[in-house]
Amino acid sequence: MDAENTNAADTSSSSAQRFGRVTADDLRRLLATGQPDAYLVLEEGQIRLEGAFGSEPQGMLILSRAELAARIGEDPDAAALTETAAELDTEVRLRGA
Repeated sequence: MDAENTNAADTSSSSAQRFGRVTADDLRRLLATGQPDAYLVLEEGQIRLEGAFGSEPQGMLILSRAELAARIGEDPDAAALTETAAELDTEVRLRGA
């Protein structure tokens, strides 16, 4: 039964990580957009990727793609992504989210 629960968690990891936790996958997706004006936001407990398109983010702005690239580079390794995700997650929680 434990193996079954583990497999279920693995297949739904993208939905599990959506509830207010910044993950390395979120940062990978942000860098992969190639749009310097893209950013991550937290809204209603979910981390989302948005494009600026001249508008204000809907929700709490976490960081932009440009800020992330300046912080860890365009092609960071897994350790840098994981460490940065943990730091950003802590920052979000300290802001009360």
